[in-house]
Amino acid sequence: WDEQYRQRHELFNRTLLSAPDILLTACDEENGEEKPVSPWLELLINFHQLAYNRKPENSRLHQLVRSNSEVFNCDDKSLPEQSSVPAPVIPTDLVPEKVSASAYQRIIDCPYQYFSADGLKLKPLEELSDELKKSGYGERIHLILQCFHSGHKVHGKAFGVLTDKNIEQANRYLSSLSEKIFLHDLDDNVLHRSWLYRWQKHIPSYISWQLKHQQDWYFFLSENNLETTLDESIYIHGRLDRIDKNRKDDTHAIIDYKTGRTARQEDIDAGENVQLSTYALLDNEASEVSYLSVDSSSQKVETRSSLSGDDLGKNREENKNRLITLFKQMKQNHPLHAWGDATVCRYCNFSGLCRKTEWENQGSSG
Repeated sequence: WDEQYRQRHELFNRTLLSAPDILLTACDEENGEEKPVSPWLELLINFHQLAYNRKPENSRLHQLVRSNSEVFNCDDKSLPEQSSVPAPVIPTDLVPEKVSASAYQRIIDCPYQYFSADGLKLKPLEELSDELKKSGYGERIHLILQCFHSGHKVHGKAFGVLTDKNIEQANRYLSSLSEKIFLHDLDDNVLHRSWLYRWQKHIPSYISWQLKHQQDWYFFLSENNLETTLDESIYIHGRLDRIDKNRKDDTHAIIDYKTGRTARQEDIDAGENVQLSTYALLDNEASEVSYLSVDSSSQKVETRSSLSGDDLGKNREENKNRLITLFKQMKQNHPLHAWGDATVCRYCNFSGLCRKTEWENQGSSG
């Protein structure tokens, strides 16, 4: 700090000696309250007052500030054009060859958001924090359940076969495993413990759900990366939380753990939410895809939304055709409009580029 202080003091002195006349300005008021000026500037003011018996104020500036006359600058340049809804065309060489569930969702939510995030590859700055956030909470739940069912080289072996006779043992094992994983790389403090206790309240409900679910399905894979092609130019990829196999016909059930809000069934059926649809495209052997809520105010673990049977087959085919059409249109220079609704825009990282508030206000005033 001392070195920084000396360096700044030297720069300040050089500035004072750099020209015959120096104009120094300072803010002496903030939120209606008097604000002290810099100690260095205060020394200069006091010295000037002692030497010349007056304050070092610029009378010309005071006159301009207090003047009743207005300064009018005649500018005959035309006004800037009104802002309009952004609708850029993505250059062919910037059209991604691979698409994930989240990228596909961005296309549906707002094509301009997809253009910014996936075409231009713009990303917000990462927020650094020592505290566990909701996203970190979800990541730990995923890891805990992965370890519980399939084991982990760092955190221990899988629990094994769950039966009616070892429910209490399973509860204790999952609770102990949860504490181990939660505090593995976090400080043991009240905040992080509260996240842990929040999850531990759901453990009995999860064990009950698993016991019932395994009557028809058995655990197969967890945190599995898949990639497939829709046609010769489009690849989709994703990481599936969990894949189970049916005990009768070996078809797959894809389960996506959710610690936040799950999509509404009507949005999935209408093609407005496409995460489950993308997972179904990744695994043709899937006969069921679902969201499993593992965090709720009632400490209840349950399936919230799903696709299966004929509905799944129809949804899979419709989304496949839509994705192929969308990427063909992008390569044919179709514009990517900004059409996100209020919910999408609330969490968008590209409002500074889109300037929706500007062109929306102009549209309403016109």
